[in-house]
Amino acid sequence: MKKRVTGQKKGRGMMGQAAPRNNRPVFSWCFEPVCESGQGCVTEAGIVVSATGGEHEQDCRIRYPASFRAAAERDYMKPEYRRCCGIDVHKKSVSVCVLPPEGQQGMVKREKFRTFLRDLKRLRAWLKNCKVTEVAMESTGQYWRPLWNVLEGEIPQLILLNPAHVKGLAGRKTDRRDAEWLARLQEREHLQGSFIPPLEIRELRELTRTRVHWLQDCNRTKNRIAQVCEAGNIKISSVASDLMTIGADAWVSLVAEAPIKGAGQAG
Repeated sequence: MKKRVTGQKKGRGMMGQAAPRNNRPVFSWCFEPVCESGQGCVTEAGIVVSATGGEHEQDCRIRYPASFRAAAERDYMKPEYRRCCGIDVHKKSVSVCVLPPEGQQGMVKREKFRTFLRDLKRLRAWLKNCKVTEVAMESTGQYWRPLWNVLEGEIPQLILLNPAHVKGLAGRKTDRRDAEWLARLQEREHLQGSFIPPLEIRELRELTRTRVHWLQDCNRTKNRIAQVCEAGNIKISSVASDLMTIGADAWVSLVAEAPIKGAGQAG
């Protein structure tokens, strides 16, 4: 005895939709979500997946022409353009190596520039002409700072590497091919850059550090004056608590000039 099926017609699925072939669900791209979860939810870049045959899909097909849908899917599937560069920084020169764009065949470009400002600007123009998107360099003393200041804001991604991190990476690092080695590691995403604050924060750091250095110099000068006075049996520290006041400065000058005047009178 055959069971009677209600609510469905032969060859039709639930809710009057066409039954999928070979029991496989058929999906199509949709540009507006039907709901926030489940079938028809947002997956990637605002494009959602919804079952075919629904009113929502038909409405989207009317609102979004086929040419628009094809262009959106083509842009979504288009691979991201990447071109990596490695820079080996020295005191008087920098060695640069630019790899071909990722996924493309081409020659590896190598150049060497001096570290004067005009040469660093030529390096920046050369990198922009090569359409470089990522630059990796190793922090060598303070020599990386001028190069970073010239390239900042001109290259989409700058990476400064800690020498200890680079030393621990697998591979052979030679002076001749440092730049290419860094570029290869960056292309494979094996490098971890150090945190570099924005320009405004770096300038504020320099200002506060300069103030600290000036205060330390002032304290060292006070201590030297007190030591010289103590060595000459002048107990100025017992009279004045601060040697940098106007009264203490005048008293120190008077004491320092008194022996010279006395020696002149005695002669």
